[in-house]
Amino acid sequence: MSSRLRPLGGAFLAAALALPVIPTAAHADDGKGPGAASGPTARQAAASATLARAEAAFEGPAAGDPSRSATLALRDLRVALGDLPRADRAVARALLARPLGPQTVCSASTCVHYTTVGEDAVASVDNSGNSIPDYVDTVLATVDQVRQTYVDAGYRPPLSDADSPDNGGDGRLDVYLEDLVNEDESLYGYCDSDDPKTQPGSLEPGYDVSAYCALDNDFSVEEFGAPPLDSLRVTVAHEYFHAVQYAYDFLEDGWLMEATATWAEDELYDDVNDNRQYLSAGQLRRPSVSLDTWSGSTHYGNWIFFRRLSERFPAAQGGLPTIVRDIWNRLDGRAGAVDDFSMGAITRVLKARGTTFQREYALFAVANRNSRRAYAEGASYPVAPARAVNVSATRRGSNPAAYAPRMRHLTSATVRYVPRGLTARNWKLKLAFNLDNRVRGSFAAVTTIRRNGTRSTTLVPLNARGDAVMRVPFTTATVAAVEVTLLNTSIRYRNCWDFATPYACGGGTSADDNLRQSVDPIAYR
Repeated sequence: MSSRLRPLGGAFLAAALALPVIPTAAHADDGKGPGAASGPTARQAAASATLARAEAAFEGPAAGDPSRSATLALRDLRVALGDLPRADRAVARALLARPLGPQTVCSASTCVHYTTVGEDAVASVDNSGNSIPDYVDTVLATVDQVRQTYVDAGYRPPLSDADSPDNGGDGRLDVYLEDLVNEDESLYGYCDSDDPKTQPGSLEPGYDVSAYCALDNDFSVEEFGAPPLDSLRVTVAHEYFHAVQYAYDFLEDGWLMEATATWAEDELYDDVNDNRQYLSAGQLRRPSVSLDTWSGSTHYGNWIFFRRLSERFPAAQGGLPTIVRDIWNRLDGRAGAVDDFSMGAITRVLKARGTTFQREYALFAVANRNSRRAYAEGASYPVAPARAVNVSATRRGSNPAAYAPRMRHLTSATVRYVPRGLTARNWKLKLAFNLDNRVRGSFAAVTTIRRNGTRSTTLVPLNARGDAVMRVPFTTATVAAVEVTLLNTSIRYRNCWDFATPYACGGGTSADDNLRQSVDPIAYR
């Protein structure tokens, strides 16, 4: 890393209010930086939009439906601070200020700051008799347990914040307890960084920064809808993972930061299952929304992609699958480190395991059509949708029309062909594929679902133009359905680090959106 934070660029001003806008650290050797230059007015407008998003994150959804959206909203705001109009800076600094906690208890690696008076007070119950509220003891023990789990799994621990102007007393990770669900806000918790590197004008190289975190002061069941200890545990697993991520690259693609933090919740606390609430927002229910989308709750729901990878490649260290750790090692943004972006890191880690991203993404999409059996805990998962088409024994030329969806990058679409009345055993289904050129990410899979419940999937051998013909058995005697999954697996981006879109490569623009992928079915014998 050769240079530091640069003002918010105007290249992504359009739709700034709707997108997760990040002003960026610039760098001569990796292209991290805004695209087209822009004047002060454009930069200020985009920075003000970032402030509005941070304020909205703290307002949160209604009580009883707390949010986890504040961490990256604060990140964006902190880096945009220097471009805010002067009138907005006081509001931003108030949002970015560390919480207060006049009382402190510490372990070797963590300090918990709390109060027993006022709206942020923790319950004063002290059954242990150690003059520390029991809730504070529980928080400290939970944070230390989570920290040790990540360290044992080979992750880098959060960096020391000793150089921060308000460091909580020393370099240990600070955790502040606040009432985060009230009439003004509704949050589980959040992490932030006031590392000197994040300050406007800093020239210190690298994207690795220290962090501090805040958690709710009671996680009451009335506010969070779950036993307090369960909510505390999964929130610590999620937010502490953000603190770990910051030790690698705090400006990494937002979708991956949130998806892997949500994945971590279930890895550490498998019985809580809080992250299942997001599955319907991700590709398990919305395969037509790009995997790398950082918007709404989509990025939370796409933790299922990393669950799929960790079940496919279960090698573990310290009780956690190593594949996500290896991805973060490729994302390392320290000065002089490799510093891949999200899709680049995933692709290279899969290549090292003898496979390709395109293959694994296709198998992920196929698995989502059979999620109840394809995942270890799939009995509780939703199932990805498919278009159902009945195919009957009718006169020649009356076969169903071609299925030809328009597809964004990193999406899939499945059509389910069901034989009707095709009782003779020599019935077959001819599938003519007319996809875009393979270099643009075209991919397809065919799954035969037999009446005995077994399934078999074949990846379609497309030629360079994206064409192929396959023939599969299609008799009702043995076949329940044939599913064709069409995919756009493209990970090619233009205008990386322009932050003009909610996608990977720093808000880059996909080079391969809106592909028309077509399969034409013909039943014959």
